[in-house]
Amino acid sequence: MVDNIERDSMDQADSSKILLECFQQSFGVDFELNRLWLERLVEAYDGPHLLNPGDLLWDMGDTRNDYFFVLDGLVSEFWVNDCGESFIYAFIGPKEFCVNESHMLFKAPSKSRLQVIQPTWVMVLRQEKESEFRNGNTAWEQLSYEVGKRILEKRRERIRWLSGPKGEHLRQVITKYPGLLNHATKEQIARYLGVSRATAYRLFTNLARK
Repeated sequence: MVDNIERDSMDQADSSKILLECFQQSFGVDFELNRLWLERLVEAYDGPHLLNPGDLLWDMGDTRNDYFFVLDGLVSEFWVNDCGESFIYAFIGPKEFCVNESHMLFKAPSKSRLQVIQPTWVMVLRQEKESEFRNGNTAWEQLSYEVGKRILEKRRERIRWLSGPKGEHLRQVITKYPGLLNHATKEQIARYLGVSRATAYRLFTNLARK
């Protein structure tokens, strides 16, 4: 999976700068107090790496706990519920973090699969490196809290969107992730919205007319 992804033309210095800026937003007024530590953390990230459509960041049952930061592109979070029904729970786009939550929170194998939809650049903090920063460090605790908060906000956002009309939900998610228009299939959109492919096609048609 991630071990086989490519390096291409994205500059490492620019990528590190983008990542550091996101950390700065997370720490706010405390950023300067932790700048040196955060700069070391950024240096520990591998990348940038280029993933192609169909590549996996992790699969169901995986027990690794690598941390991913999406620089550019689009990834889908695929789940299977207790009834065996498959669906896309969320999309992850530019300047968003993702991590195997099942392992991070419960030390359990992953219940999700993260699959690339369009060519996507990522940086990766391997779990072996993560342990060097985690143990007994208050800055790591603060950063983990902020990243976890962003993931929770995404969950709440999806619930809020699901409570409204499907067409409006589709408009909101495409506004946030415009790459869906050219790279996601109608089946992927249908799995995300919880509708049939025919309904997804009709919603796309109606949206295009507006």
